[in-house]
Amino acid sequence: MSPSRSPSASVSPSVSPSVSPSASVSPSVSPSVSPSVSPSASVSPSVSPSASISPSASISPSASESFSISPSASISPSSSVSPSASISPSASISPSASASPSPVSIEAFVAANDDDGYGLSSSVFNNSGNEVYFGIESGITYRGFFRIRLPINKDSTIISCKLSMRCRGNASGTTCNVKVYFEAADNPTVPSNYSDLISRPLSTGIAWNNVDAWIVGNWYDTPDLSSDLQVIVNRTGWENNNYIIVHILDNGSTGNAYRNPGTYNYGYSYQAKLVVSYSA
Repeated sequence: MSPSRSPSASVSPSVSPSVSPSASVSPSVSPSVSPSVSPSASVSPSVSPSASISPSASISPSASESFSISPSASISPSSSVSPSASISPSASISPSASASPSPVSIEAFVAANDDDGYGLSSSVFNNSGNEVYFGIESGITYRGFFRIRLPINKDSTIISCKLSMRCRGNASGTTCNVKVYFEAADNPTVPSNYSDLISRPLSTGIAWNNVDAWIVGNWYDTPDLSSDLQVIVNRTGWENNNYIIVHILDNGSTGNAYRNPGTYNYGYSYQAKLVVSYSA
């Protein structure tokens, strides 16, 4: 008995498979396909995404009546896009891309009448005058000091540091050689006399040799003191806003080679200052 064409055996051109636009039946399918489509028939994932279902993809009316299409024919769910098309997790931003903290720069000033002064090797002590002296004069050596409150946290990294002073009176004697120290203490008090001044513990010190001639009103800076300051802020007892004392001692000056910066007592514009750059 020759097979009859079931009314349900035609594929309407308007019916499109429920497959993602990227998976489609190639228009090249011809009527010579075997009489029935197996339920296991599936579209291979390798079908080009550019293919589309053409309305002409229908069973030609000229096909022999011996062909019947089983109503159970369907597109296998296996015709999906391969999971390998996903974005690799390695495309994330590495935590190492974070920004490093920017350096902080501060100026900290002498802020009281008795916080700067000098002593002489003849046991003279003065912390209430208009000038600080360091160097040598007539064979007598000077030792100057400046006490300053420093708003830097413990264990901060010191990038640069200098003491800046403003000249109170012209001084050009040669040769002026000194050494600059920090007091090796966490929060030192103001020296009260010459014996107290010379008994203070000191840092390693930074040499400042052949100091230039000074002209009244000009500002002059020490060499970089960051290595010695680093030791102080790393001390166990150091805290933000502790005081620090800078000591300037003679280091082999000759003749009458001294220099004389102004003091807090002389005027606000003559306060010595520490200029520090650091990172927390």
